[in-house]
Amino acid sequence: MIRSLVYIAVSFEDVRTASVIQTKNMITAFKQNNISVFPYWKYRFRQEKILSYFLNWFLETKIFHYLYLIILPIFVSIKYRKTPENIFYTRSILVGYIINIIVNKPILIELHTAPHWKLEILLLRNLKKNTKLIYLTDAVREKFESLNIGLKYQVAPDAHDFQILSLNDRAAKILNKNASIKIGYFGKYSEQKGSNILREIVKLNPTWEFYIHTLNDNDLKAENIKENRYLSREEVKLKMIQMDFLLLFVVPTFEKNDISNYTSPLKLFEYASSGGFIIASDVPVLRELEGFNGICFSENNPKAFGDAIKKIINDVRLQTNLQKGALGLALANTWSTRAKNIVIFASETT
Repeated sequence: MIRSLVYIAVSFEDVRTASVIQTKNMITAFKQNNISVFPYWKYRFRQEKILSYFLNWFLETKIFHYLYLIILPIFVSIKYRKTPENIFYTRSILVGYIINIIVNKPILIELHTAPHWKLEILLLRNLKKNTKLIYLTDAVREKFESLNIGLKYQVAPDAHDFQILSLNDRAAKILNKNASIKIGYFGKYSEQKGSNILREIVKLNPTWEFYIHTLNDNDLKAENIKENRYLSREEVKLKMIQMDFLLLFVVPTFEKNDISNYTSPLKLFEYASSGGFIIASDVPVLRELEGFNGICFSENNPKAFGDAIKKIINDVRLQTNLQKGALGLALANTWSTRAKNIVIFASETT
């Protein structure tokens, strides 16, 4: 069993991106599993001086980013070459490859999307066998496996850190047909995230109350939208618990920049923890998780989502089954559980 790892991040620690939040959650989760973690982040100068401003501007450039991806793994590899730390962890193929050349220690590379360049494929095919891959979704795995990489792997979706509503508390959320219905959407507002669908759903029934909390600006307007504003992460946790329904959209575009096969199921796990009834787009990246039967899947159109809401309102047995399934989904996908599974997987080579 591994005892410690060196985690090489590829972002600045002080930014509020999904990648940084996920990385921090994983570092905390490894520590919760009694793993010593030595994290490395991009550095930013703190002093308010002209030189610091100039240096920080340079640190934001792509040139520095690639220099960082080359220089840092060389430094880290040399520093930990003869120390007890027995595994390296990164999200960068290039970082993993450089470490692989310098030290003969196990490496885990976490991959969230398909390869962007032929160089990435070439590097992967030349990694030593003590390197293992962590795929975010099964769709990512299928893409890489079709390239005959030949390395051991594990599929490990993102996880959540929300408080999980108990089954008893969920039972109290069984719907009264005559009561007002609260429907929530939390996330980015974009075409791939269902903006066109959401825009029409709010018009389907004037008695349904909508609570829209997007990460970016939106153009939604309707009398039954009770709230439409940005929430902090802590506010999101509290607001989700108040919702009867939670909507999740993933809309394939079938274009080059289509993220529908690689999007993280993180939001789905957060929804599952909060106790609301989840209605989600019927796409493979979410269908991977259907074993818990806690999700009501829908075609990507407003009427289908509306019909799903009506179906759940009128079927108490379905409500109970969805609650039990969502609870199982939330319990199985915490950051601590994810880290534990990855540690077990990594330890097979040590």
